[in-house]
Amino acid sequence: MEKMSEKRILQLALKGLEIEYIRVNTELVEITNEIHKIEEAEKDKSKKGDKISESSTKDNIRKRLKKKRRMSDAQKKALSKTMKALWARKKKTKNVK
Repeated sequence: MEKMSEKRILQLALKGLEIEYIRVNTELVEITNEIHKIEEAEKDKSKKGDKISESSTKDNIRKRLKKKRRMSDAQKKALSKTMKALWARKKKTKNVK
């Protein structure tokens, strides 16, 4: 097996970071959407003269944020390739010493 070049290692690292960026960005969009939904609900309730209890709103946010985020199959595969390459490189450098 050929020694992995520094360029290839950086490409794999970049791919892993891109996957992480997509995951974080997705969470950011979901949280932002939740905030907008809550603001809209508050506006609708205040128009009707009702008020949303602050604790129930916070509970709803907590429940939705606790929901587990799932990676797509493509993200899992890319992450798997990246981690296998990194572990192989780490194992190879360990054996060289």
